[in-house]
Amino acid sequence: MSNKQRGIIITKPFGITEDGGCILGGDVSPRSLRYYLLYWDMIDVPLTPYIVMTKMTEEMEYLKSCGCLTRSTLNIETSATGFRPEHPLLLQSAALIERNKSQPGCWSVAQRGGVLRLPPELSIQKEVVEFELYNSIPIVIPEVPLEEVLAFKEKRKDELLKLRSRMDSIYMEVVSSADIPRSKIMAIKELQDAINDLHKVFDESWKSKLLSTIKVELNLPSLAAGAISGAAIGATTFDIRAGIGAAIGASASALKFNFSYSSVPRNIPEDLLDFAYLHSASCEL
Repeated sequence: MSNKQRGIIITKPFGITEDGGCILGGDVSPRSLRYYLLYWDMIDVPLTPYIVMTKMTEEMEYLKSCGCLTRSTLNIETSATGFRPEHPLLLQSAALIERNKSQPGCWSVAQRGGVLRLPPELSIQKEVVEFELYNSIPIVIPEVPLEEVLAFKEKRKDELLKLRSRMDSIYMEVVSSADIPRSKIMAIKELQDAINDLHKVFDESWKSKLLSTIKVELNLPSLAAGAISGAAIGATTFDIRAGIGAAIGASASALKFNFSYSSVPRNIPEDLLDFAYLHSASCEL
């Protein structure tokens, strides 16, 4: 995988109990799998020699045969029973650390929900930038065959890369200036245009689509973190319906920035900007 490509590290769904334990869910959903396939170049489903924590579905096996999905094998200590309740989080975080040793800045983790979960022993608390797009990003419905998604990626790679480029531009402006872009109207307008273009080509290919809320946790380098130290921490939200209303109808959509404190994986490269993605709240149009 070249430095220009992006990879996402996933695990099976899980829930967190009141005492911090982990409740495992079912398989990776077809909806989530299509989201990962569409917006990233490679999917990693890590495993350990002791336990196959995330079983491969038929669709995942197909993506592996196409070279779109791989499995990192990690040696993680387990208890005498061979299982630790927080094991999925350990596996995912350890894979992120290992991947970014060989391909720095290329890999992120993905989880469903609105709160990032990382194991305490592999993470630290630090300042981050949270970048959130409400009801804006189109996702393929689960009934669409993976072959169609792959064909769409090839045919519409310019629109997909444009969205990634516009998001990266906003990230860089925020991180480099340590300032939420209250007046950076042009950068936000360019992102609106990229989202709008992507919705248009979605509508040309499929009758239905899902709208998803995507939250990105951005690493704030030490220099930028020092620049905002002691500053007011708060969110800034931009209504972006005017820019993409024709593409998503009457659904509310917004772009939100926030300086916050969050768990960050230990020993990640300084240039790893977008270290975590969370997705939720899909609705069908």
